[in-house]
This record gives sequence, structure tokens and C-alpha cells, in this order.
Amino acid sequence: MAGQVGQVVVRKNVGQGVGMLLFVLVGGLVLGVLLQVVIGLLGGSGAALAQSNVIMMIVWPVWAIVAVEAVYAKMPPYQRVMPLSVARALVGFLAVIFVWEITARYFFTNALVLVPLSKVWDAFLKLARSGELWKHTSVSLQEFALGYVVAAVVGILLGLLLATNARLRDYAGPWVSFLYAVPLVAIAPLFIVAFGIGIMSKVVVIFLVAVFIILVNTEVGVLSTDPHLIEAARSFGANRLQIFRKVLLPAALPFIIAGLRLGMARGLVGVVVAELFGAKAGLGFLILASAQVFDTASLFVGVLVLAIGGYLGVELLKWVEHRLAPWRHFEFKD
Repeated sequence: MAGQVGQVVVRKNVGQGVGMLLFVLVGGLVLGVLLQVVIGLLGGSGAALAQSNVIMMIVWPVWAIVAVEAVYAKMPPYQRVMPLSVARALVGFLAVIFVWEITARYFFTNALVLVPLSKVWDAFLKLARSGELWKHTSVSLQEFALGYVVAAVVGILLGLLLATNARLRDYAGPWVSFLYAVPLVAIAPLFIVAFGIGIMSKVVVIFLVAVFIILVNTEVGVLSTDPHLIEAARSFGANRLQIFRKVLLPAALPFIIAGLRLGMARGLVGVVVAELFGAKAGLGFLILASAQVFDTASLFVGVLVLAIGGYLGVELLKWVEHRLAPWRHFEFKD
């Protein structure tokens, strides 16, 4: 009996959550359509706006944001069908799409600089059907994966080594700072000359762009460990290896993940920079080729594919951090 009652309560809560989510996402569309119909019937200059769906594109983002904060955020967590942070991210993402479309279509109409997102979607479908997009994406993904993985391994290991060895840190620390400050974008063509136009030169550029920020974050994370924790471990008889495994490494983990997240963003920039010089394929090559013929829509396809890939990678690393270091996450309560 109690189990049946529990199932009924769960269904009721889920039903309320689904209904509220539909209210947030669909209510603005319904209101926008109704306003368009009313304004269209009134005639005048507003009728042209109603026919072009501008009113709906303006009303929906405002409605969705207000509804999420005023209604969905006030619901008990057990009634929500998705976390509040996910709902906010979804609404924010869709709102940017609407604003981009309106801005590029009606307010900033210079197609050489900004095109409507609908045209970017058309270019995406065209490149996907021809197979060109997948070719460029696979090339860039292979280059990025090799360069980033090597940068992550080397950066973490060297960062841990420098943080735990004062003598080595004194010798190598200035060189790390020196190389970190070198404008690698300016000397990228030298790597093309040294390693050729194949994949190796791109991997080297991506590695050098990403490795130092991972190294520095790892080193800072270890050196930021609370000395009282180290002294407490020593007082219980922990040796150097145990202190490293049980104290230093867990304390540095959030810094390491932060370095990996920053390194991922820099590595994606390195993909574009590396492919600007002597590449035959890749998303950076697609961006450069599209810019040279003023194909802004295809250019944005390459940019957005890189941005979405970076976002997914960062979210994956955030999930890893949450799993490995859950004590580092909290929320400010109202």
C-alpha cells in the first residue's frame, strides 16, 4: 500500500514538473503568437513585424527567463524534471539563438560580418551532406586529441614534479614562466617549417599552447595545500609518498581540473592557429577558406563546431571533478 502511494506521489510530482517546464518553454511561444495575431489585425507598421515573427522572437526569451526565475526556481527540487541549472542553461541557449536571429536579420544586416543563424544552419546541412564537414572535423579532432592528451599528461606530471621538488623548481621555474609568455601564435609558422605540413606540426602547436597552463595550475594547486593538513599527516606517521597521495593530490585536484579546462580552450585555439598555416583540411582550414571567399555562414559553422566541442569537453571535465572531488561543490542559499 505504501509503495502504491509513493508511486502516485512520484507520478504527481513528475507531472507537475513536466507541466511547469512546458509552461516555461511553450508559454512564451503561445503568447508571442497571440500578440502577433492581434498586432497583425490592427494593421499599420506593426503588421509587417507580425508577419516576420519578430514579436514572437522578442517575447519568448523574456518570457522564458522570467518564468524560470519566478516559477520554476520556486518549485521544490523533487518536482523538477531537470535541475534548475540545466533549465537556465537551456533557456539561455535558446534565448541567444532568438536574439542572434533577430539581430542579424533586422538590425545588423551586414552579411560580411554577421549572418542569421538560420543561414548558418543551412550551411551546416550543406557541408554535412557533402561530407566536407565530417572530413574537416575528423582531422581537427585527431590533431586536438593527440596534442591535448600529451599536453595533459606532461603538464600534470611536470607540475607535480616542480611543486614537490624545490631544487628543480628553482632551476626550471623561470624557464616555465619564460616559455609560457612566448607568443606561440607568432612562431607557429616555424613549426610548419620544422615538422612539415602534416599532422605533427599541428600536434606540436596544440601541445605547446595547452601544456603550460596545465603545468602552472597543477603546480599552484599542490603549493596551495594547507600546511596544517601536511603537519597533521606527518604527526600520524605518514611518509612522503602517503602525504603526496592522501593530502597533496586531493588538494590539488580542483586546480588540475581547472588547468585542464583552460588548456582545452587554449588547445582549440591552437587547432585554428595551427591550421591557418599550411593545412589541407581541418576546421581551422575551413574557417580560413570561408573567410577568403566571404562565406560568413560556413565560417560560423567551423567556429560553432569548435565552440560546441569545447563546451562538451569542459562539461565532461566538470563532471569528472564533481565525481572525484565532491567536497569542492556548494551553493549559496538565499
